This record gives sequence, C-alpha cells and structure tokens, in this order.
Amino acid sequence: AASLFDTLDQQEAVDSTDTIIRVGGVSFTDSMQTANALAWGTTSVRSYVTALPAYPTGGTDMTDGMDHAYKALIDSAETNAQTAKGNATFQKFIVLMTDGENTGASSVWKPALDTKTLATCTAARSAGITIYTVAFMAPSNGKALLLSCAGVAANAFVANDMKSLVAAFAAIGAKASNQMTRITN
Repeated sequence: AASLFDTLDQQEAVDSTDTIIRVGGVSFTDSMQTANALAWGTTSVRSYVTALPAYPTGGTDMTDGMDHAYKALIDSAETNAQTAKGNATFQKFIVLMTDGENTGASSVWKPALDTKTLATCTAARSAGITIYTVAFMAPSNGKALLLSCAGVAANAFVANDMKSLVAAFAAIGAKASNQMTRITN
C-alpha cells in the first residue's frame, strides 16, 4: 500500500495545496474491522494500514468492507468536503484487495457473499466510482470475484509475490494520478 500512497503523495506535491487527495481505509477478515475515515492526504491511512496485523485470523467476507467504502464515497459529506476545497469535479476510487475468497467465518466458499459483494461493486461503478482490485495469492473464486468487481480487466490485478503486489499498487496509484491530473488540468 505504501507504493500507492507514495504515488498519491507525489500527485499532491505537484498540486501543493493539499486539496486533491482524500483517502480512507477499511480492513476485513470474516467481518469488517474498524475503518479509517476519509481524510485529506495519506498520513492517517498509512498509520491505519501499518497497524494492521501481519497475520490476520478468521475467514474472508468482503461484503461489509466494500459496502462501507461505497457508502463513504457516495455520502453527501464527501461531496461537501470536496466542494469546500473548491473541487467542482473529482474522481472517486475504491481499491479492493484480498488474499482469499468469500468464506465468512468458515473455510468454505460462500457464493451468496460473492453475490452481495458484486451487487455493491455494480452499484459503485454505476455511481461513477472506479474500482481497482488486487488478488494477492487468492484462490480462483476470489480472483473471479475481483475481476467482476473491477468491471474491466485493466482494473484487476493479480499478484502472487511481494514484487508483483508492490507493482500492482504502484500501477493503481499511477492510473489514479493520471486521471486526477486530467481533471485538475
């Protein structure tokens, strides 16, 4: 995630007004963990990600985490925060990463959780939110869900080692920064 944050920070440095980057975070295992609210810059979310446990416990359930991210971005508070900084137009992004498949609190894949997650992904894309996904050593069901969630193959990344994981996040940062540059120019 640091490579993504570094790229976003570089974009913010070009702007030099601290008014274009708002980032939040939410993690999940078989349930959503406490979220890090959207905030200007990457400092808060860096601390949040750094504090995540190296070895999480439990299964995987992306539904509440994805729903939380979607709702935070469509909430009028986000539009108000952007408007207050003079941002009449802005892009919204979600990065969804998993190393698993939706199993809930078990170790068995639960297709019904995929259906719920995908419904939220579809709603987010319909609301104009770009979704990037990263399947880190995920099984085939997890990879398939993330590809569907992203909506287009160019926004879905598969990483099988640390080098490809870092590269995926750097590529996402570059894509997001490229879109931000076009908007701010």
